[in-house]
Amino acid sequence: MAAGMRAKGVAYVAMAWVVLALAACGGDDDSSGDPVAPGGTTLDRSLTVALHPTFKGTVGGYSKIFETSGWPIVVRTDLAPAFPNRAQTRNALVAFAHLTDVHIIDGQSPLRAPFLRKFGTGLMPGTVDLSIAYRTQDQFGTYVTEAMIQQLNSIGVGPVTGRPFDFAVSTGDDGDGKQFNELHNFINLFDGAQVTTNSSGQGYVGVEDNFIFMPTGMMPPDEGLKIYAQYWHPEPPPAGVPPDDFKTKYGYPEYCGLLEAATENFQATGIDVPWYSGFGNHDGLLQGNVPLNSVSRLFFDGLATGTLPLFGSKMLLDIPPGFPPLMYLECLIEPTTECIEIILFGSPTRTIPANTERVTYTSQDFIKLHLESPPSPGPRGHGFTDANLANGTLYYSFPLAPGILGIMLDTVNKGGGGNGSIDAAQLEWLVGELCAVQKNPCLSPCMLPDGSCPAVKDELVVLFSHHNLLTMNNPIPDPGSMIPRFENDQVEEVIHLFPNVVLWVNGHSHFTRVWAHPDPTGAFGGFWEVTTPSHIDYPQMSRTIEIVDNKDGTLSIFGVMVDHAGYAQTTAGNCADPTPFGVLDIASVSRELSANDPGFIDAFQLGTRGDNNVELLINKPPGVQFP
Repeated sequence: MAAGMRAKGVAYVAMAWVVLALAACGGDDDSSGDPVAPGGTTLDRSLTVALHPTFKGTVGGYSKIFETSGWPIVVRTDLAPAFPNRAQTRNALVAFAHLTDVHIIDGQSPLRAPFLRKFGTGLMPGTVDLSIAYRTQDQFGTYVTEAMIQQLNSIGVGPVTGRPFDFAVSTGDDGDGKQFNELHNFINLFDGAQVTTNSSGQGYVGVEDNFIFMPTGMMPPDEGLKIYAQYWHPEPPPAGVPPDDFKTKYGYPEYCGLLEAATENFQATGIDVPWYSGFGNHDGLLQGNVPLNSVSRLFFDGLATGTLPLFGSKMLLDIPPGFPPLMYLECLIEPTTECIEIILFGSPTRTIPANTERVTYTSQDFIKLHLESPPSPGPRGHGFTDANLANGTLYYSFPLAPGILGIMLDTVNKGGGGNGSIDAAQLEWLVGELCAVQKNPCLSPCMLPDGSCPAVKDELVVLFSHHNLLTMNNPIPDPGSMIPRFENDQVEEVIHLFPNVVLWVNGHSHFTRVWAHPDPTGAFGGFWEVTTPSHIDYPQMSRTIEIVDNKDGTLSIFGVMVDHAGYAQTTAGNCADPTPFGVLDIASVSRELSANDPGFIDAFQLGTRGDNNVELLINKPPGVQFP
């Protein structure tokens, strides 16, 4: 299956450059006041890539990353005015770290199909993006997350207010291929346990080592060299073998010893604060798009673990010569005996070590593994409860801080497809959770049968989910159901009924964005939506979020971008004079590779300054009080 096959709706593409062209609303960059603890964040220093769109994707376009000055805080007044002197009166209510789309990848798994990258978006336009079926940095995700956790631990507080982090939250796509070993590594990274990157047990065995396939049967004699050329190889090529396409076309470098270092198991640092977890499409669907049934799960689990009868433990290196690419993809989505036999026995393959830990997990397994996580740093289940395990739901609520409720949604469409939506049962639950902290004003959805309002205390509400509203456009009914799911416009309409919702935090799209959602009726203020980028694609950043009461009738939501602790440039891996790789060296190389991926536009991934370090003003909802 293609790794990271991510549905991209028409709106995603249509809004791309429109979003970048919009200037951020607001006043002077320094009107937020001086941050208390900017060190370790992009307020202090940032990273830049010396690339020009004309040259990226060419030999001369490959570039290193450099340190540069920090970014200012951009004040956005889309939803409320910024009154003077608020920096002198503000009171910090909560501070937390947001990570998303970590994508811990077993880059040696036979469940992956990196060769589909060459078909890009042209195979099934508007449906799946195959250009991310393979990334040169696939194997290095555990090191990126370790480097990010180290960085967040060193920061420790909200950089603007200095309030210690109350918690950290990850909003889904913890793994990539829905494999147990990927999920184990994700949890172990946050808990500070052993991380197993050597999934083969024999060091790196995969498409980036220097294995050369020897053609058999009726295959073209140069098939092995064509396969080798498709993938980046950190080591110099074997004698007589031309360099791969990433080196000859895009100028990718050689890093000797990188793969050996990236398959050395290590002890994770662990995050210093309680952490919460969300559910993403890569956690619920095979490669983020395909639902598994009892038949398809048997096949894919057999392929992943190396236990398929007659086939054994092998890795597919390409599609069978002459086999139609579209038919190949359709077979992976809905496997039949006929097409599976053609793929297994007609494709170029190599024998690899088997690993039963590569078996896929169910949603129940996902919850269970979180509940079995150690008691420290906690909390138990990381948001998921025994009730979630019993009823199979993947949404919950939790206290962020006194007077602030967090609600984690499950936006994964169980019927398939990378984009999201929610079902009727969850929407009903959501309304109940919102009514439980919404008294003033008294809203019709919350009224008791006698027309009175429930005796509740008003609290602020922060929503969390994997998908952003832009990508909640998947109406496919759940398996066994004929009822369409609720999409972005319908969900947003419900949220606008509740003025206590001030913020929605999410990910999924692997880019950095901040959207204002004013109430279209004008009755209430609306809410802010903050989308944080991924750890697998450029810019490999997380975000700190602080909510403060300005004590002038407004709240400020501060979002500050954080680079992981990997070096801007590593000195390790020089093939002429090799220096050993450490964890931060590997994370450094991963970020550099992601910045040079010709399939991504760096400026689009990063967004504008109004999407990065921001102060987001919003009127304090009526009835909500803080000390």
